Amino acid sequence: MEQKVISREDLGKWLDAIAREYDLIAPTMDDDIVLFKEVKSAARVVLDHNNTVLPAKDHFFPQTETVFRFKARAGQLAIEPEPPLARPRVLFGVRPCDLKSITLLDHVFDGDFQDAQYLDKRAKTVLVGLGCNTCLLYTSP
Repeated sequence: MEQKVISREDLGKWLDAIAREYDLIAPTMDDDIVLFKEVKSAARVVLDHNNTVLPAKDHFFPQTETVFRFKARAGQLAIEPEPPLARPRVLFGVRPCDLKSITLLDHVFDGDFQDAQYLDKRAKTVLVGLGCNTCLLYTSP
C-alpha cells in the first residue's frame, strides 16, 4: 500500500481537483453533527472533529439499500438488479478505526459468499485516511 503526505496548505486545492473528477465523500458538519457526505468543494470538508456519527463503512454496507427491483410484465416477474456506481469515488478523512472495519468487511464479503454490490463499491472507491489527534477510549459502565 502506497502512502503519501500532503500539506494542510495544499489540501483544499487537492480536494477540489478530486471533486471535479470523482464523487468526493468527506466529513461534513450538518446541524452540529459530523457525517460523511458527498461534497462538491473542499469548503464543506471538516477536518477538526472527533468521530462521525455514522462510520465510513456505511458507504459500502449501509443499514438499508436496494438490492434489486422487480416488475410484473405479462404475468412474469422481471428482476432488475441495482446498477453499479456510475463514477469512481474518493472517501476522504477515514479514521484508522474505520479503515480497520472496512478491511474486516472485505474479508466477509469477498469470501465464500461474495456480495457483488459491496465489491463494486470497494473496487470503485479510493480510501484516504486522516490520523487521529486524540485517542478516545470508551468503557462500559
